[in-house]
Amino acid sequence: MQYGFKAKLGFDGKDVKFEEPSDGKILVSIPEFIFIGHDEETFKLVVEDNGALSWITPEIDAVETINNILNDETKGQHVASNEEILKDQAVNYYKNIVKGIDPDIDVEVKFQN
Repeated sequence: MQYGFKAKLGFDGKDVKFEEPSDGKILVSIPEFIFIGHDEETFKLVVEDNGALSWITPEIDAVETINNILNDETKGQHVASNEEILKDQAVNYYKNIVKGIDPDIDVEVKFQN
């Protein structure tokens, strides 16, 4: 069976912390990245639906299949394999917010993971 899905990765925004360690500087602390959810699951059977062996092809239970595929280990692998992209997006997002308020402020971003 082939499968695919869109993973939703990120962090809980309520846990983002802003500190002002000195004048002209803001420290943004980003919490650990997590697997938030998924959508757009797709499943394809190796045997074609109208093929000669289609009568022995089992029905796919989408919920059970995705639960088997997405255990804690695979969720962690998805987060780890996308960590650099997630960090880049978080830095750009928070720097743009702070710089939109004060373009002269120095923004430092610290990650918890």
